[in-house]
Amino acid sequence: MTEPRDLVEEILDAYFDYLEGLGEEPSLDHLSDEQRAEAEQLIASLKAAEGINPEATRPPTAALLARAADRQDTATVSSFGAALQGALRGQLDRRAQVVVDAASQAAGLRAGLVAHVRGLRIRVVVETVRTDIDAAYVAQVPAIAALFGAFPDTNAVLLAALGDSPAGAIVDRDDIVTAIETPSGRRRPPRISRPVMDPVEASVRYVSEVIPAFEPFAYLTADNVATSDGLDVENLVAVATHEIVTSGERARLTAKKTAWTSLGPRETGAITEALHGAIAGNYDEAAFRQQIEALVGVA
Repeated sequence: MTEPRDLVEEILDAYFDYLEGLGEEPSLDHLSDEQRAEAEQLIASLKAAEGINPEATRPPTAALLARAADRQDTATVSSFGAALQGALRGQLDRRAQVVVDAASQAAGLRAGLVAHVRGLRIRVVVETVRTDIDAAYVAQVPAIAALFGAFPDTNAVLLAALGDSPAGAIVDRDDIVTAIETPSGRRRPPRISRPVMDPVEASVRYVSEVIPAFEPFAYLTADNVATSDGLDVENLVAVATHEIVTSGERARLTAKKTAWTSLGPRETGAITEALHGAIAGNYDEAAFRQQIEALVGVA
């Protein structure tokens, strides 16, 4: 029995060949979201290892403190990622994933996380200190624009500030360009067009808006045919006919006025009989066509 191919392992083999100059850098486009996340993390680890110098001297205290702060920030981002994944899975897509954005980090870009939900990719730029989102956005526009440019499959970017009162907003591609204000015609700098709110809620609302979930359509089976019980067919037809006659009285075209105002008991009776038959399921396609032709003849 043939063992199934491990696509991630194949990507790593191809990447080793690329590092040794024996091939092209492998594409990750054919991988699933889970496989792609795993491959990106492994490749990022390989790239990080390239810069390790075993002969390097011990780093100074300031560098160690900076690393400790980075680890604290990483823990905050990780905690937020878990909360975001839980909300996306609970409300939108049970297969949703929020993982470290290894590809972005390996490229030296700003995103810390990437959310895969309902086929969308939302990259997350995190501010770990309390800050005003609009003010932070002005400074982050170049970094967010770089993410859209480097990763064309990015559908949106979540800018999140994780202070005491977390806040965030979804950024679209249109939000990173200068706009022309109307009617003044003045150029205005990029701004966030979507509302600022809790970053998790902002993500959930965005996905719900872009790819809404539709409930299954109700349908009738042969064992569950609609009946006219409880439905006053005669009154329904009478009201509809009256509306047509009234519209005919206001018509400007003579032909329309004559045809619509001439509807009376004979036509009403034929329509009522046809509606009863349709509700009871008495017509196949041929019989239905015949009934329509008879109604046209009556009219």
